[in-house]
Amino acid sequence: MRLASARNRVRQYWPLLAVACTGLALSCVAWFAVSVREDQLAALELSARANSHRLMLQGGINTYLSKIVALRALYKSDDNVSHAEFQTFSDELLRGQTAILAISWIPRISHAQRATHELEAVRDGRPGYRIVVENANGDLVPSPERSEYFPILYSSQDQHGSFVLGLDLNDGGRRQRTLERARDTDQVATSEIITLRSGEGNRSGFLFMQPVYRADRPHETVEDRRRNLIGLVQGVFQIGVLIETILTETVVPAGLDLYFLAADSGGNTSALYFHPSRKRAGPSGPQPLEALATSPHWSGDLKVGDATWRFVAVPIPGGPGTASHAGSWMVLAGCLLMTLLVVAYIWTSRRHAERLHAKNEQLDAALNNMSQALLMFDSSARLLISNMRYCEMYGLSPDITKPGATLYEMVKLRQKSGTFSADPELYVDKLISNIAEGKR
Repeated sequence: MRLASARNRVRQYWPLLAVACTGLALSCVAWFAVSVREDQLAALELSARANSHRLMLQGGINTYLSKIVALRALYKSDDNVSHAEFQTFSDELLRGQTAILAISWIPRISHAQRATHELEAVRDGRPGYRIVVENANGDLVPSPERSEYFPILYSSQDQHGSFVLGLDLNDGGRRQRTLERARDTDQVATSEIITLRSGEGNRSGFLFMQPVYRADRPHETVEDRRRNLIGLVQGVFQIGVLIETILTETVVPAGLDLYFLAADSGGNTSALYFHPSRKRAGPSGPQPLEALATSPHWSGDLKVGDATWRFVAVPIPGGPGTASHAGSWMVLAGCLLMTLLVVAYIWTSRRHAERLHAKNEQLDAALNNMSQALLMFDSSARLLISNMRYCEMYGLSPDITKPGATLYEMVKLRQKSGTFSADPELYVDKLISNIAEGKR
């Protein structure tokens, strides 16, 4: 009995439970859909902001590298540029900018020309000039005997007491690899990252070289280029200064930390430079490179000559690409509230229906236990209520004494059952007339 009663209660409340579960499920689906959309919009904003930074940086890098191309044009037009002409040209080229640390002219000197070359440089106002290399301790020592040399003859740093004059780039290391790549391809060549001898802060930098060939000789093939090379123009860049200069001049702070990465000769990725967002309230250091892959970020390539750097933008807390999900939580709260209101309405309606049902049962019990027969009609003379006693008294079926039947129909039923002998129509008319006159 108790089991049956419990089952009945479950059946009664099953629709309510179904509505609640459906509302909860739809609320979660709506929350998830809006949350995903917010993430997508945040990712689009991050992509737009970060790519804008990348384009600005690429444009700035190209602008500064083009200055080295201009120096090459000078030497292509005249391979006997004097020190004074070089200095005048470089001063004008570098006026008002700090991104280029130095530009240089690097002639090709054969072994037979070495002594004459060093003597002419001294006579030209560079006392103590000689072709040197950097030893393992970082000291500059006279270059060993070689078939050819590529020393720095002119540098925009001359007036600042540059100590790199005479430094031979044909040193068997990364400088020589860059030089040979530029010579053999007739293209710009960017060195691997080096530590600069001068500069403030992070002194990581790179060299940028372009070859200059004899104007009256061909350089269509690698053999021609190696044979007819007369020298190279070189730019020295300090990475931090280059990046900060471009960002300060062209980019509005957008809440992004910027990482600049490059692959070394072994293919291992290393960090070149980290630029914390200018929107940060205080100083901040870079995340480990492994952590970048697991946090919101955007990455793209920067071309620096023939080198490719990886540019990674990571939003700071609250920056572009970090969705707050306020909208999705509001949707969830609204959907849950709607579900609660619907459940409450259904619950209240059901409770009201149960109370009405209980009252109706009580009324039916009262009516059907009366000793008198009872019919109740509305103002249109249609049946509202009847009891079993009436059916028993006149031998009528309960199925035909239902609410909605007219007074005339009820009298006709009695006439058919033989319990009413008068004219039904006259009886009904007289009864309604008496009621209209207020008679009992």
